[in-house]
Parts: sequence; structure tokens; C-alpha cells
Amino acid sequence: MTTLFRRLIDDQELRDPRAFLPRFAEQARLLAERDGDVRLATLEPAVSTFEGSSQGELKRGSGMILKL
Repeated sequence: MTTLFRRLIDDQELRDPRAFLPRFAEQARLLAERDGDVRLATLEPAVSTFEGSSQGELKRGSGMILKL
């Protein structure tokens, strides 16, 4: 299954968590600043969450990932 998330990380060459997580943290900080919500700056997915999401694996209660 190809998810929108998977397509995005493939397009940006962020398939490795070591590449993805710093970019995620940077964007979380920018979003926190823009929205005035400092909690957003501390968000960081676990490596296992990233790997499961990038492979299209959903766990109960994890929300919806859009399929392409």
C-alpha cells in the first residue's frame, strides 16, 4: 500500500528516520512559533511510529493515513 505520507518522504528523500526526524523537529518548531503553541515544538514521533507510518501500517487508534 502506498500512502500519501510514504509518497511525501520518498519525494523529499526522507526515508531514513535520521533524515526525517530533524526535518520534522524543525517544522514543529516553526509551527509552534507561528501558532503560538510551545507544545508543538516538543513533538517528536518515535522511530517505530515513523517506520510503521512510512510502511503504511496502522495501529488501532493511530488515526488515518490517506491512501493514494
